[in-house]
Amino acid sequence: MNVLLLTNHLKDYAGSEIQILELYNFFKKTGCKVTVFANLVDDPIRQHFDNNDICHNICDIDLYSYQLIWSQHGIFPLLFSNKNIKQPITALIISAHLSPFENMELLQIPYMNNIHAYFIANSEETSTALKNFGIPPEKIYISYNCAPIEFRKNLPPPHKLRRLAIISNHPPPEIIAATSLLQKKYEVDCIGYNYNFCLVTPELLSKYDCIITIGKTVQYALLGNKPVYCYDCHGGPGYLNKENFSTAQYYNFSGRGFSKKTTNQIVEEIENQFHMNKIFFATIHNKDLYILETFLHKILTLNPISVSENQQLLLEQFSPASKKICDLYLSNHFLSRDLDNLSKKLNFNKTKFNIIIILLLFFFLVTLLSIKL
Repeated sequence: MNVLLLTNHLKDYAGSEIQILELYNFFKKTGCKVTVFANLVDDPIRQHFDNNDICHNICDIDLYSYQLIWSQHGIFPLLFSNKNIKQPITALIISAHLSPFENMELLQIPYMNNIHAYFIANSEETSTALKNFGIPPEKIYISYNCAPIEFRKNLPPPHKLRRLAIISNHPPPEIIAATSLLQKKYEVDCIGYNYNFCLVTPELLSKYDCIITIGKTVQYALLGNKPVYCYDCHGGPGYLNKENFSTAQYYNFSGRGFSKKTTNQIVEEIENQFHMNKIFFATIHNKDLYILETFLHKILTLNPISVSENQQLLLEQFSPASKKICDLYLSNHFLSRDLDNLSKKLNFNKTKFNIIIILLLFFFLVTLLSIKL
């Protein structure tokens, strides 16, 4: 089977990129020919793909040669730009959605609904949003942000709290402050953007007794029986347990649906509530719900859809808008990168200036003392 994966950006260890990487690995392992197109491809995540599988020019893609097309972020219409539309397309076409409010994901709802594509929602919250936009419920499949099966480890719960991992690309101030306090008693590692920015693996999680995180890492920890303190920039319930699990899952373990906490609350809960919550994930028996392979095997049983010539012509009309959005994203990305580099350079120059001032003061004092002597 030939598989085409479409996404806007493929650069960081973050939600949409990780989803594409996990899909890529699954289809490669099953012997499929996989092509990945992204508007922006960059390190660090690029190193996990075979360069031969990455297409840098969407015009080079023969859209009639794929049996499965997975689209994120409104890239799909670009396939029909300047193309000689000659016949219907028959393929399993999927519109993937990782957020109920992300604008880049909402873009593709109208035309994907028009061609009767299948919609994948990462949570019940996202599924509800899709229904509110008029997507038929029978066309929506909830993935529960499922994780590769290698994360499933039937390990006993940790005996005591010794080592913690804070896994986040956007930790709020209260978590950053809590980290400093927790490090006085425990070994605490920060993993994410601006810290140790790396791919989260089963081997990495196995080192820790507790994971402080939100989102996809919750499913990783759940499959490995690792206690999770669910909290980040949106707030959160704290330790996941039978009282809060259903609500937290509805919101994709994002922290939404719960209030914010103070630094002292967070530290106190992490320390004092560990033992009463450490075995919770081991009591969840239906973990197949969170396994990527199980979900994809279900999706692959769906019937392909046929996109007529007229529907393709309609998709072509959306292409200029999609191209403009892609261009704006790239402009913003490169501008942000340049500003970041300039900021680092200015900070370096400021540091160098301060060192020079200190040295001048030092020599001035030495000279002054010499004169007095």
